[in-house]
Amino acid sequence: MFGLGLFEIALLAGLIVLVFGIGPARRLAESAYRTYRTVQQTKQDIRDSLHVDAILGKKNRKP
Repeated sequence: MFGLGLFEIALLAGLIVLVFGIGPARRLAESAYRTYRTVQQTKQDIRDSLHVDAILGKKNRKP
């Protein structure tokens, strides 16, 4: 993801906690995760409605 390793992600998370505090950082993480899940679900819904996986010959996968 963006060429970041585990160390860089942990460092960024630590900096966010230091700058914003634990409460706002937690809310930010929860919001980012919800957004990620919504994007993934929307992407899968579009694939299902257009039958992209069937056209490309990919097996159905469960979220």
